[in-house]
Amino acid sequence: MENKLNKLSAKQAYLKAYENFKELIGDYECTLEEAELIENGKNWSITLGYKLNSSEGIVIFGKKQYKNFIIDAYTGEFVAMKIREA
Repeated sequence: MENKLNKLSAKQAYLKAYENFKELIGDYECTLEEAELIENGKNWSITLGYKLNSSEGIVIFGKKQYKNFIIDAYTGEFVAMKIREA
């Protein structure tokens, strides 16, 4: 039986998603775009936004990509990552 007292906060879920983002994609500056408990509170859906870089390393103004991370709300484990369209 799950202990609801040990559920991650939105901030904790964001930090777990950001850790996974850095490990999988790289060390980009990210913004939190969305945080939502899904599947009857079993998982957090966390959407992170980050700016694209050109091949010369210059930030392309106004262009962002989004990644959606699913984080287990009780264990903090990474469940999934998807591309999120703007």
